[in-house]
Amino acid sequence: MFLAAAYSGRWLLAPFGLDPETERLALEFWQPRVGGAPLGVALWAALGFFNGIGRPKITLAITVLVAVLNAIFNQLFIFEWGWGIAGSAWGTNAAQANPLDAEAQQVFAPGEGFVDFLPQFGLGAAGGWLAALLYVFALGTTLWLRWRSRAWQKIRL
Repeated sequence: MFLAAAYSGRWLLAPFGLDPETERLALEFWQPRVGGAPLGVALWAALGFFNGIGRPKITLAITVLVAVLNAIFNQLFIFEWGWGIAGSAWGTNAAQANPLDAEAQQVFAPGEGFVDFLPQFGLGAAGGWLAALLYVFALGTTLWLRWRSRAWQKIRL
């Protein structure tokens, strides 16, 4: 879905009647940033998890880390490597991707993590993410099938 939105940027921006140069720059930023949006979603989910279990200090530390990394990557990608406005989008993507593994270690650490009931598949934290993905897929499929069966229409309140 995010990739489809990333590559339909020209069509989505057309109703605004932007100056051609402004539109070109917007698309340079739009495609990598919207294409990398799943990283932001994953980060927000992890931050929401830590907030939900009453650990806002972890959320704050991760947010500060992402902000600092974003500044560093923007300097590197925009100015050092000359990627221009697209470098800003890639810098944000890289900054959001970096803490995800550390978060996974905290959440899915065998015997010490917050989610011990999920299998690790012998892959450590990556196995925990895989198990969570499979769980969400199974849950989503179940909900979708229930919706398609129209069983919800038979509920009387």
